[in-house]
Amino acid sequence: MRKFIIFSVIITLAIYGCSTLPKKKVALTHGMSQEEVIAAWANPGKKVSVGATSEGYPVEVWEYDKATLSWLKKTDYFILIFVDGELYSWADNDPSFAVSELTELGVLKQEYIDFGLQDYQRRLRESAEQAEQTRKTMETLRSYQNYKNTQMQIQNQQRMRIFQQPPLNTTPLRAPNRTNRQ
Repeated sequence: MRKFIIFSVIITLAIYGCSTLPKKKVALTHGMSQEEVIAAWANPGKKVSVGATSEGYPVEVWEYDKATLSWLKKTDYFILIFVDGELYSWADNDPSFAVSELTELGVLKQEYIDFGLQDYQRRLRESAEQAEQTRKTMETLRSYQNYKNTQMQIQNQQRMRIFQQPPLNTTPLRAPNRTNRQ
Protein backbone atom coordinates (compact mmCIF):
# COMPACT_ATOMS: atom_id res chain seq x y z
CA MET A 1 0.00 0.00 0.00
CA ARG A 2 2.90 2.34 0.77
CA LYS A 3 4.25 1.94 -2.76
CA PHE A 4 0.82 2.70 -4.21
CA ILE A 5 0.69 5.90 -2.14
CA ILE A 6 4.16 6.84 -3.33
CA PHE A 7 3.07 6.19 -6.92
CA SER A 8 -0.01 8.39 -6.39
CA VAL A 9 2.11 11.16 -4.89
CA ILE A 10 4.47 11.06 -7.86
CA ILE A 11 1.60 11.36 -10.29
CA THR A 12 0.17 14.23 -8.26
CA LEU A 13 3.60 15.78 -8.19
CA ALA A 14 3.78 15.60 -11.97
CA ILE A 15 0.53 17.55 -12.25
CA TYR A 16 0.65 20.23 -9.57
CA GLY A 17 3.22 22.60 -8.10
CA CYS A 18 4.00 26.17 -7.15
CA SER A 19 6.81 28.19 -5.56
CA THR A 20 8.81 31.40 -5.98
CA LEU A 21 9.83 32.55 -9.44
CA PRO A 22 13.49 32.62 -10.50
CA LYS A 23 14.60 35.26 -12.97
CA LYS A 24 16.48 33.20 -15.59
CA LYS A 25 17.16 29.64 -16.70
CA VAL A 26 20.31 28.01 -15.36
CA ALA A 27 21.47 24.72 -16.90
CA LEU A 28 21.28 21.63 -14.73
CA THR A 29 24.14 19.17 -14.41
CA HIS A 30 24.27 15.69 -12.96
CA GLY A 31 25.50 15.62 -9.40
CA MET A 32 24.31 19.14 -8.47
CA SER A 33 23.38 19.39 -4.80
CA GLN A 34 19.89 20.34 -3.75
CA GLU A 35 21.20 23.67 -2.47
CA GLU A 36 22.78 24.46 -5.86
CA VAL A 37 19.50 23.69 -7.63
CA ILE A 38 17.58 25.92 -5.18
CA ALA A 39 20.14 28.69 -5.71
CA ALA A 40 19.80 28.38 -9.49
CA TRP A 41 16.05 27.75 -9.83
CA ALA A 42 14.57 28.69 -6.41
CA ASN A 43 12.46 26.36 -4.29
CA PRO A 44 10.45 23.77 -6.20
CA GLY A 45 6.68 23.75 -6.27
CA LYS A 46 6.60 20.26 -4.77
CA LYS A 47 9.14 18.14 -2.90
CA VAL A 48 8.37 14.50 -2.20
CA SER A 49 10.58 12.01 -0.43
CA VAL A 50 9.64 8.76 -2.18
CA GLY A 51 11.79 6.23 -0.37
CA ALA A 52 15.17 4.68 -1.02
CA THR A 53 16.93 2.98 -3.91
CA SER A 54 17.62 -0.73 -3.90
CA GLU A 55 21.04 0.17 -2.42
CA GLY A 56 19.43 2.21 0.38
CA TYR A 57 20.10 5.78 -0.84
CA PRO A 58 17.27 8.27 -0.13
CA VAL A 59 15.35 9.52 -3.18
CA GLU A 60 13.48 12.81 -3.54
CA VAL A 61 11.39 14.06 -6.45
CA TRP A 62 10.99 17.78 -7.09
CA GLU A 63 8.67 19.52 -9.50
CA TYR A 64 8.94 22.93 -11.08
CA ASP A 65 6.11 24.29 -13.22
CA LYS A 66 5.21 27.51 -15.04
CA ALA A 67 4.06 29.10 -11.79
CA THR A 68 7.43 28.20 -10.28
CA LEU A 69 9.66 29.04 -13.26
CA SER A 70 8.64 32.21 -15.09
CA TRP A 71 10.97 31.52 -18.02
CA LEU A 72 9.19 28.30 -19.06
CA LYS A 73 7.73 28.81 -22.52
CA LYS A 74 7.21 25.51 -24.33
CA THR A 75 7.33 23.18 -21.33
CA ASP A 76 4.67 22.90 -18.67
CA TYR A 77 6.82 21.43 -15.90
CA PHE A 78 10.18 19.93 -14.93
CA ILE A 79 10.63 16.83 -12.79
CA LEU A 80 13.98 16.48 -10.96
CA ILE A 81 15.06 13.31 -9.15
CA PHE A 82 17.65 13.49 -6.40
CA VAL A 83 19.46 10.43 -5.08
CA ASP A 84 21.31 10.92 -1.78
CA GLY A 85 20.99 14.71 -2.11
CA GLU A 86 22.50 14.91 -5.63
CA LEU A 87 20.70 15.55 -8.90
CA TYR A 88 20.31 12.17 -10.60
CA SER A 89 18.04 12.95 -13.56
CA TRP A 90 15.43 15.37 -14.85
CA ALA A 91 12.93 15.75 -17.66
CA ASP A 92 10.38 18.21 -18.91
CA ASN A 93 6.83 17.42 -20.04
CA ASP A 94 7.21 13.66 -19.61
CA PRO A 95 4.56 12.21 -17.28
CA SER A 96 6.01 8.70 -17.31
CA PHE A 97 9.57 9.88 -16.59
CA ALA A 98 9.36 9.78 -12.79
CA VAL A 99 7.73 6.36 -12.75
CA SER A 100 10.28 4.81 -15.12
CA GLU A 101 13.25 6.37 -13.30
CA LEU A 102 12.00 5.32 -9.87
CA THR A 103 11.39 1.81 -11.14
CA GLU A 104 14.91 1.72 -12.58
CA LEU A 105 16.34 2.91 -9.22
CA GLY A 106 14.41 0.19 -7.38
CA VAL A 107 12.21 2.60 -5.44
CA LEU A 108 9.07 1.33 -7.16
CA LYS A 109 8.56 -2.33 -7.85
CA GLN A 110 7.06 -3.39 -11.17
CA GLU A 111 4.22 -5.26 -9.42
CA TYR A 112 3.02 -1.97 -7.87
CA ILE A 113 3.01 -0.33 -11.27
CA ASP A 114 1.13 -3.34 -12.61
CA PHE A 115 -1.28 -2.96 -9.67
CA GLY A 116 -1.97 0.62 -10.77
CA LEU A 117 -2.60 -0.64 -14.29
CA GLN A 118 -4.91 -3.35 -12.96
CA ASP A 119 -6.77 -0.76 -10.91
CA TYR A 120 -7.14 1.41 -14.02
CA GLN A 121 -8.40 -1.57 -16.04
CA ARG A 122 -10.86 -2.43 -13.24
CA ARG A 123 -12.22 1.12 -13.30
CA LEU A 124 -12.56 0.92 -17.09
CA ARG A 125 -14.50 -2.34 -16.77
CA GLU A 126 -16.77 -0.81 -14.13
CA SER A 127 -17.41 2.19 -16.36
CA ALA A 128 -18.27 -0.09 -19.29
CA GLU A 129 -20.64 -2.10 -17.10
CA GLN A 130 -22.28 1.08 -15.85
CA ALA A 131 -22.69 2.32 -19.43
CA GLU A 132 -24.30 -1.00 -20.40
CA GLN A 133 -26.64 -0.80 -17.40
CA THR A 134 -27.58 2.75 -18.40
CA ARG A 135 -28.27 1.60 -21.96
CA LYS A 136 -30.53 -1.18 -20.69
CA THR A 137 -32.35 1.24 -18.40
CA MET A 138 -32.91 3.67 -21.26
CA GLU A 139 -34.18 0.84 -23.46
CA THR A 140 -36.62 -0.18 -20.72
CA LEU A 141 -37.80 3.41 -20.36
CA ARG A 142 -38.36 3.70 -24.12
CA SER A 143 -40.34 0.43 -24.14
CA TYR A 144 -42.47 1.62 -21.23
CA GLN A 145 -43.07 4.98 -22.95
CA ASN A 146 -44.13 3.18 -26.14
CA TYR A 147 -46.51 1.01 -24.06
CA LYS A 148 -48.04 4.10 -22.41
CA ASN A 149 -48.41 5.85 -25.80
CA THR A 150 -50.16 2.79 -27.23
CA GLN A 151 -52.52 2.66 -24.24
CA MET A 152 -53.36 6.34 -24.70
CA GLN A 153 -54.09 5.83 -28.40
CA ILE A 154 -56.42 2.92 -27.61
CA GLN A 155 -58.26 5.01 -24.99
CA ASN A 156 -58.63 7.87 -27.45
CA GLN A 157 -60.04 5.54 -30.08
CA GLN A 158 -62.53 4.14 -27.56
CA ARG A 159 -63.65 7.66 -26.59
CA MET A 160 -64.09 8.56 -30.23
CA ARG A 161 -66.39 5.55 -30.71
CA ILE A 162 -68.55 6.62 -27.77
CA PHE A 163 -69.03 10.12 -29.14
CA GLN A 164 -69.56 9.06 -32.72
CA GLN A 165 -73.13 9.17 -33.94
CA PRO A 166 -74.55 5.95 -35.16
CA PRO A 167 -74.26 5.65 -38.89
CA LEU A 168 -77.26 6.87 -40.83
CA ASN A 169 -79.31 4.27 -42.59
CA THR A 170 -78.88 5.12 -46.22
CA THR A 171 -80.91 2.31 -47.70
CA PRO A 172 -83.94 3.69 -49.59
CA LEU A 173 -87.29 3.10 -48.07
CA ARG A 174 -89.51 0.80 -50.06
CA ALA A 175 -92.97 1.68 -50.87
CA PRO A 176 -95.45 -0.43 -49.04
CA ASN A 177 -96.50 -3.43 -50.93
CA ARG A 178 -100.05 -2.91 -52.25
CA THR A 179 -102.03 -5.88 -52.70
CA ASN A 180 -105.54 -5.98 -53.93
CA ARG A 181 -107.89 -6.15 -51.12
CA GLN A 182 -111.30 -6.99 -51.78
